[in-house]
Amino acid sequence: MEIFRKKNEATVIAFPMINTATPDAFDTGETVTDTAYYSDAGGAWTSLAITDTVAEIGTTGMYELSLTAGEMNHDNIIIKFTSTNAADTAVVIRTRAVDEDDLVRATTPANTLDIDASGNVNADLIAAQSNTVTFPALTITGLLDINDGIDISATTTNRNGITSAGNGTGHGIAAVAGATNGNGFYGLGLGSGNGMSLDGGSAGGAGLAAIGGAGGHGVATVGGSDGSGFWTFGVGTGSGIFAQGGTTTGAVAHGIEAVAAAGSDGHGLFIQGDDTGHGFFADGGANGNGGRIEGGGGVLSYGLRITNPGGSLPTLAIEAGGAEAVNVTGEFQVDGLVDINDGVNISATTLDRHGLVSSGNGSGEGIRGEGGTTGHGILGVTSGAGVGGIVGLSTVNGAGIIGQGGGANAGIRGIGGGTLPGHGIEGIGGALGGDGLRGTGTVDGDGFQGIGSGLGSGIEASGGIGGTGHGLELNTDGGQALFIDGTVLSNNTIDITGTITNGTTNISATAVKLALSTAGIISGAATGTPTTASMQTDLTGYLDNELNGAAIIFTGGIAAGQRTFIDAYATTNGVITFRDTLATAPVAADQFVIV
Repeated sequence: MEIFRKKNEATVIAFPMINTATPDAFDTGETVTDTAYYSDAGGAWTSLAITDTVAEIGTTGMYELSLTAGEMNHDNIIIKFTSTNAADTAVVIRTRAVDEDDLVRATTPANTLDIDASGNVNADLIAAQSNTVTFPALTITGLLDINDGIDISATTTNRNGITSAGNGTGHGIAAVAGATNGNGFYGLGLGSGNGMSLDGGSAGGAGLAAIGGAGGHGVATVGGSDGSGFWTFGVGTGSGIFAQGGTTTGAVAHGIEAVAAAGSDGHGLFIQGDDTGHGFFADGGANGNGGRIEGGGGVLSYGLRITNPGGSLPTLAIEAGGAEAVNVTGEFQVDGLVDINDGVNISATTLDRHGLVSSGNGSGEGIRGEGGTTGHGILGVTSGAGVGGIVGLSTVNGAGIIGQGGGANAGIRGIGGGTLPGHGIEGIGGALGGDGLRGTGTVDGDGFQGIGSGLGSGIEASGGIGGTGHGLELNTDGGQALFIDGTVLSNNTIDITGTITNGTTNISATAVKLALSTAGIISGAATGTPTTASMQTDLTGYLDNELNGAAIIFTGGIAAGQRTFIDAYATTNGVITFRDTLATAPVAADQFVIV
């Protein structure tokens, strides 16, 4: 006997025992023994122990045996029954994943269900019924057409209400409004959940592709009380919003167009970045703008207003890959710090307007420029006669311009104009005794370093006309007020016209020249074992042959008073070879000077 039962579900089977002497009658009162086997997926038959014991149903000659869900968790089961006076009999049980109790029954004979061998339901059409149909799980291959709405609620934790994947160019979900003012798609988030969460594909697919109709919007969102009408954030390298304007040549199609409601104080567009993500990232095309924002024209109407409530990073960070990061036509006003990492070019096109007006606050500088390697901290180029390339105007005790050099770079470097007598740096003192230029050296750095070129002076200082202002005033607090290294002077000469004041004493220009002329004299002493033709010295810091042609005069020791010229100089051991042989050979420690 073969019967069908649901797999993995407890069941009871009943069977008769036939008397061997009288085969036309059931045999009552028999003690029946069962022997069972099972087979799964067409495999070998394996012995199966049945927990229950066969029992007769009344005195009918019919017997029953109960099987547990575990005993029924096989594909095929055979049970043989034997007793003393009855013929052997057997029951074959075929199990299925579902049985008729699991199927939806149609109310009309025309709506039938096709059940395959695995218990799956294949249906071209299941008519809507007045009663509610509950499916533990439902898999549909093909089109599912629902005419009167669908409500889906996920009860399993973290399970999606709907997961839909389109094929080819088909949409995962295509929603069309049923009436003029109806919504094609309406999503309502609860708590911190999103009304709709969309993830783009890994190969560049959009999480949301919305195309507006003739006069309609691709996406129209309205925020509730304190909620945002539209809230988005990028993940990984993806953008929270990617907007591209229309591609028609000459058309004015915006990637994003945001307009605040008339008469309101709301923003047309409010954007806030999070952690290291950008609040707004815009990349313009060949001739298009990454972002173009225009104010409404009112007194307090900004085209773009960006505020930072106290973060440590810049309020606005702009980077360019070759062209200008920011190109501003007209006035540009910023309240707060502007940090520019790759230079700034400012050209005033309005007549008599300054290229840059900057006012420092407290102890802050109006302009602070720090050059890098060969780049200038600040480079000012004049546009006409009588106009300064850079003009610094100080108030009270503040400096008009302060330049602090770094490494071997100058804090301020001024180059005079071409062939005309323009000054690289021109400083005019204030009416209350302020200095036109003041240079303060730090550690080993010079307060001023001037290098002349052509007919131009490295530093030219003129005193005030008709007043007591000095062309150059030098003060010291321990070091030398003026230090001149003759090796950097042309022919070791200094041209001085007029009188130099030392405290209350006037020093003539001739005396100053004489004193300064000694700055180029080199002194030293002989070492080793000198001869009349050459000698070792204690000189250091000079290159090979750097002293060739200079005169050498012995000022002390056995060779005192002798003089000649240097024919060759070697850095190693400071060896000097004399042009003319000396009358008397020097000895170690004899002093000399080189001029």
